[in-house]
Amino acid sequence: MKLIHKLFIANLIIIVLLVLTMFGLNALANKRMLNNIFADIDNEAFHRIATEISQQYQQTGSIGMFIDSKALWYELINRNFHSSRLLFSPTMPINAGVTPNGKMPPPEMANNRPPPNKFNKPPALGEPPSFEGMRPPPHSDPMADNFIPFEKRLTLVDANGNTLIGQNITTEIINEQAINLDGKLVAKLQLHANRSHLSALTKHYLNTQINISIWAAGIGLLLSLLFSYLLARHFTNPIGQLKQAANSLAERKFDTKISIKTSDEFATLADDFNRIATELRRFESQQSQWIMDISHELRTPLTILEGELEAINDGIIEPNQKAITSLQEEVALLSRLVNDLHKVSTLDRHSFSYQMQAIDFKALTASLARKYELKFQTKNLTLNATFPEQAVMINADQNRLTQVLQNILENNLRYTDEHETVWLDLTITTQHVFLSIEDSGPGVPDDALDKLFDRLFKTDSSRNRKTGGFGLGLAICQKIVLAHRGQINATKSRLGGLCITLKLPLREA
Repeated sequence: MKLIHKLFIANLIIIVLLVLTMFGLNALANKRMLNNIFADIDNEAFHRIATEISQQYQQTGSIGMFIDSKALWYELINRNFHSSRLLFSPTMPINAGVTPNGKMPPPEMANNRPPPNKFNKPPALGEPPSFEGMRPPPHSDPMADNFIPFEKRLTLVDANGNTLIGQNITTEIINEQAINLDGKLVAKLQLHANRSHLSALTKHYLNTQINISIWAAGIGLLLSLLFSYLLARHFTNPIGQLKQAANSLAERKFDTKISIKTSDEFATLADDFNRIATELRRFESQQSQWIMDISHELRTPLTILEGELEAINDGIIEPNQKAITSLQEEVALLSRLVNDLHKVSTLDRHSFSYQMQAIDFKALTASLARKYELKFQTKNLTLNATFPEQAVMINADQNRLTQVLQNILENNLRYTDEHETVWLDLTITTQHVFLSIEDSGPGVPDDALDKLFDRLFKTDSSRNRKTGGFGLGLAICQKIVLAHRGQINATKSRLGGLCITLKLPLREA
């Protein structure tokens, strides 16, 4: 399966899970909220009805008017139940059965009230009574079969628990209020629980919300699928470019470049890839140049050997001591070149063994300076050195660092003009030691400073074959210094020649 398909499916799964989670949490929150609202409405209406019944007892000493007239009972419920327009479809007005001063009519008038007139207003109290067609308000959709309307869950019982008004409900009593007269219990108003813990109106609301959410989720899902596809393409396009570029590198097309115009990790990866391609191209160029230089270095002594041997064989040169010495010198050059090449290849394979230990770098440098002082004087060169007073302790392989210092001093001895000066300067900082070895001439061109540590690089191609090197000494020095977690570089000397600087970490206390 391709990466774009995996990303697309992963995004789709995440989106579906988020939608389902949102549906579940939203439905749960709405269910609790609406059930709490309807429960509050029920309790508020219950307490208002209980208060009016108590007032009726206080005024008349009886509630027979509610027992004898269901119309007045349902009118009491309708008037006090705030959500009656949601739960009921009454055929009588809310204000029916109420006197102009807002109180319940006296019991002798309760059965003598006429029905509302054609203008749907209560008639005057003196009009002839008529309650034909009066019935409890039926509940309307969306009530479920197991949902009991408020008026059917409300019962009024006497002090002995006998039902005065209402039906026998088997569900538990969730609210109860005593009706007292002169401190004596005369009746109790009870509110029973619904058969369903989920209100029908709550179900209706939730179903409506779910239908709306399904449509919204469907549209959102289509948009998210499109977005997921575009996002997957956004992520996989750079990977496709990297794949093509990697195939090009495998075909040795090192001029391959990747251009990703973003500011994320893909752009960083593209920059790293381009840097690798550049290094590979540079390495290939160096390898080709190295092979050419090795061929040239080998060709010269072999040509001389071949020529001298042919001359001896043809009798042009006598096989005397002079001829044999010349042949030995060429063989020695070949042997030295092969040994240097072997050292470089050994360093490349990281097979040099390093015996790291604590050494005094100041003592090591001072000892080598004293050994080379006589050699420098023989060539009319002046060797000066400055060292700090305290010891300079580092972790290093003493033999390898000695090899580095000898290579540099040999170069100074070989290429510095007579009557010039070579200066060693050892300084320390809080974490590193610096050794600068500089001479007063003749120096190297500016464009050659960065190439001095390349293999087989020579600033002067016509240098003496017997006294000059092969351009491998500084390359070996660089490998050894890097193995000691240090640095080595070449700059212009303050004395006018070349300055080689070593930077090595101090030994941790």
